[in-house]
Amino acid sequence: MNPDLIDIMMASSQPNYGAIVTTDSSRREFLKQAAFLIAGLNGAIALHGTNGSMAEARDGYKIGPWTGDDFTVGHQLRDGKIPKFPSQASEKADFVIVGGGLAGLSCAHYLRDSKFLLLEQYEDLGGHSRGGSYQGIDYSYGAAYLATIEGAVGELLDDLSLKPLKLDDSKFAWFNDGSWIRGSEGADDNLIYREFKRFRDENKSFWNKWNGLYPALTEFPDLLKLDNVTMEDTLKSYDPKFVSLLDGFIKSGLNGGIKSVSALSGLSTIEDIFAATYLLPGGNPAITKELSKRLRTSHGEQVKTGSFVWDIRLKDNGALVTYGMQDGSFHTVECRHVIFAIPQMVAARVARNLPDKAKAAMFRFRYGSYAVANVLMKKRIFESSFDNFLPTSYEIGDITIAETPYMMNGTYKPEMGSVLTVYVPYEAASQGRTVLYQGNKKKLAGSIMTELTKAIPQLKGNVEEVILSRWGHALAVARPQYFKYVGELMSFENDSLSFAHSSAHGLPGAEAAVQGALHASQRAKAIKVSARPIYSIPGLSNLT
Repeated sequence: MNPDLIDIMMASSQPNYGAIVTTDSSRREFLKQAAFLIAGLNGAIALHGTNGSMAEARDGYKIGPWTGDDFTVGHQLRDGKIPKFPSQASEKADFVIVGGGLAGLSCAHYLRDSKFLLLEQYEDLGGHSRGGSYQGIDYSYGAAYLATIEGAVGELLDDLSLKPLKLDDSKFAWFNDGSWIRGSEGADDNLIYREFKRFRDENKSFWNKWNGLYPALTEFPDLLKLDNVTMEDTLKSYDPKFVSLLDGFIKSGLNGGIKSVSALSGLSTIEDIFAATYLLPGGNPAITKELSKRLRTSHGEQVKTGSFVWDIRLKDNGALVTYGMQDGSFHTVECRHVIFAIPQMVAARVARNLPDKAKAAMFRFRYGSYAVANVLMKKRIFESSFDNFLPTSYEIGDITIAETPYMMNGTYKPEMGSVLTVYVPYEAASQGRTVLYQGNKKKLAGSIMTELTKAIPQLKGNVEEVILSRWGHALAVARPQYFKYVGELMSFENDSLSFAHSSAHGLPGAEAAVQGALHASQRAKAIKVSARPIYSIPGLSNLT
C-alpha cells in the first residue's frame, strides 16, 4: 500500500471524536449509523488506551501501551464513511477552536474572556506536547524544547509563570566515527568542528536575521530566494560525514532531510545549533499542562475532550460545526468564527464547502511521520549533551535526555533514574507510516533498541521499559516553496475562519503554534466586534 494513502492518522491537535446527528432519516437508518460509529469509537478508545497492554521484549524490558495518535476514527473520515448531519444547531458559541494541541490551547487562553468551545479528539490535551512521568522525571512524547523565548511564545510563558532553563553551547552532541563529540566548537584537527566553523562563517549573513515565522519574511524578500532551492544545494562542497550529521539534524527537526527541505528552512533550523535553546522540565508538555490546568479550572464546560469533529459548514457570517462525543451523543454548534488548530490536510477534509482553490492550497502541505520511544531506566547510563544526533546511516534521528532540566535546576536525585527520548523521523511517502499503521510494538521497539545500543552499548540490560508513541502526520515538511504555500493559505482566511496550526505560520514548532494562536484569536476578536448577529436559526435565541 502506498504510505501516502494511509491517511489521516490524526494527531491530537487534529479533528475530534465521532459524531452522528439525525436529520429526517428514518430511525432504522439512524440506529445503523450510530452503531457503526460507536463501534468505531470504542475501537479507537481501546487502541489508544490499552491496545497490546504491557508486553515484554526478548531483552527483558517491558513495552508499554501505545501513545500518540489513534487513527481509527480519522480513517473513517478519510474513507468517506461520514454520517448524516443535523439541519439545525443545538448550541451556540462565539468561537469554535478545532484541536487541543499547543495552538488550540493557546487560542483558548487568548479567548478566555469570550464564549469559545474547544473540541479535542483525545481525553488528554496537548497534541504533540503530551508526555508521561517516570520516578519524578517528566518526559515528552514529542516536542522537547524551545528555540526562543522572544515574541509571542515568551509572552505566553510569562502569562503562565513558566521559567525555562537556558542550555549552553554544549547542548547538542554528534555521533561520528563511533564516538560522541559535544557542541559545535572545538579543535581544528577535528573534522566536524572544522566544518562547523566553516559553515558558520560562510552563512553569517543569514544568522540572527529571521525568526522562522511567516509574517517576518515580508521584511526580508531576499530570503525567499532560499525557499526555492533545496538545502542539499548549499552543502555540496562539505565533507560527507559532516553533511550526514546535518542531514540527520534537519530530518529530525523538519521531518525531511536535505534533499527534501528548502535552504531557507534548513538554514533556519541549523541556526538552532549556534543560538540559545530553552528547556522546561518535561519538555514542551509543561506548557500545555499549565494551559490545560487553567482552562479546565476556569472554563471546564467550554473544553470538550473525547470529541471528534466530522463536519464544518462555513457561512458568510460564521460556521456550523458538527461533532460527537464518546458517549454517543452528537451535537452541532453555530459560531461566529471557527479556528483551525489542526493540520491543513485534515482541515480540508472536515470543512466541506471550502472553495476548490482553498482546498488545493491546503493539500499542498505534506506531512512526515514519527516514532518516538521513551526508554526508562532505573539508573543514569548515558551522560552526554541534552540532545544527541546521529548520522543518516541510522534510522534514529536523535536522543534527548529527559533528566537534563532536573540536573540543571538541582532537583535531580540518583534514585530518579533516567529517561532517554528517542526520535525516529520518517519522511513523507516513506515506509514509516506503514510501519506505524501496522502497529507491531515488539518489532518497532526491537529495531529502535538495536540501533540505540550500537550508539550507547552500555544500555544493554539496563532498560526497564520502553514507551512508544506514533505520530502518523507529525510535521509539515518544509520543502521548497513552503512559504509560498503558507502565503497562499493565509489568503483564504475570511470572516468565518482563521488558521492557527503551526504549519500555517512558519516552521513547525512551538513558536509557530503560539504565533498562530495569537494571530487567529486576534482576528476572531476583531470579527466578533464587527459581526452581525448570527443566531438566526429558529429557537436558538432562547439558548444560553
